[in-house]
Amino acid sequence: MDVLSGASATSSTGLTTFDHDPGAVLQSSLDSFWITPGLFPQELIITLAACKEIRDVEVLSMSIHKIELAKCDNSQMIKAWEICSEVTCDNADGEMQRLSIPISSKFNASSIRLRVLSGWSDFVCIFKVNVIGTSFSLSSNSSFKRVESKS
Repeated sequence: MDVLSGASATSSTGLTTFDHDPGAVLQSSLDSFWITPGLFPQELIITLAACKEIRDVEVLSMSIHKIELAKCDNSQMIKAWEICSEVTCDNADGEMQRLSIPISSKFNASSIRLRVLSGWSDFVCIFKVNVIGTSFSLSSNSSFKRVESKS
């Protein structure tokens, strides 16, 4: 079972460019991506199909200067975000960045938020978000079963 299986991605501003919507970061192809509409901060919210145990988050991007990871462990309409990590990135001069966002300890989340606080240019691209963790599913005997996965 995939940690991102059934997940959706949205931008908190609701603004997207005509071709590059937030859902592109969940696809396996690097031909699609999300591009911020300018101005910072910009938020990318990934809503998981169910609460998951998260161990690692990786972002494949371009032009991010500072990014923050936050979690929400309930699925209610009002999100109570808890900041988990913040990373300052070196300037890659227009080259692809592979960011491993440090997490001090694994956590449960029904949603994660990536907030781009600043960029090295006016626009930032996020090509792919990988979430490494554990899904919980009910087996036929109604006990919980842990399923390790990497998306």
